[in-house]
Amino acid sequence: MSDENSKAKDTPKPTKAFDAFAIRNDKNGKGHFYKIGAAFAHKDGQGYSVDMVAAPSNGRLTLRTPKERLEANRGGSQNGANRGKGGDRSRE
Repeated sequence: MSDENSKAKDTPKPTKAFDAFAIRNDKNGKGHFYKIGAAFAHKDGQGYSVDMVAAPSNGRLTLRTPKERLEANRGGSQNGANRGKGGDRSRE
C-alpha cells in the first residue's frame, strides 16, 4: 500500500492543454464563453481527455489554449466588466 502512495506522489499532475468552453449568443448575437472544463493530453500524445462540469446545451464544445485566451484578452478591450462574473467570458 505504501508503494501506491509513493507512486501517486511521484506522478506529475497532468498539464492542461486546453480550456473547454460552451458558447451562447445573446439577443444581439454576441457570443459569451462559459468555461465548463479542460482537456489534458494523453501520455502517448495520441489524444486528449476532456473533464467537464457541464455539457453545452447546443452540443458544441470549443477548446482554446490558455495562451490564446490570455493574448486575446490583452489585445482586446480593457473593459473587463463582463469577465469573471458567473463564469461569463465575453468574446471581444
